[in-house]
Amino acid sequence: MDLCLKLTKDIPGMGNPGNTLTEVKEAIVQWGRKAHTRRWRDLEGQKHSKLFLREPYQANLGNILKLSRNSLRLLAQVITGHNTLNYHLHKMGLASSPGCECGQGDETGEHLLTKCDKYCMTRLVVLGGLQMTTEELSALPFATLARFVMRTGRLGCGEGAK
Repeated sequence: MDLCLKLTKDIPGMGNPGNTLTEVKEAIVQWGRKAHTRRWRDLEGQKHSKLFLREPYQANLGNILKLSRNSLRLLAQVITGHNTLNYHLHKMGLASSPGCECGQGDETGEHLLTKCDKYCMTRLVVLGGLQMTTEELSALPFATLARFVMRTGRLGCGEGAK
């Protein structure tokens, strides 16, 4: 019961007996979103994921559930950094170097999506620029990012697969 009393004080509008059920539900949803966003921002680590997900309820998620299973798998690999790019393989002792074939830095998801010279034309066609900043990247719909990753074929499938 103490938790219920605490929540009625923490959630704006909960203590007002004149509120409708719809208003109370909306207040709870907003409170939950704010708490979740605050926890995400305060969470240490997750650097790679936070490049793509600045906050939990962002608009670029778009129609992510309409993506194919394969597109979702590739997108999750790039966003989390757990993939078959050299940086991750090197950390696991499965690649001799974390470097990219283009010679411009470590082969990470961020590098692949933002500045790898090998995929600059694909990036221009699919993402709209030869190079991208992380801010521009985080504003793109996830479906567009998945389309780019598929077109590169770098993660083992798609149009450019080796």
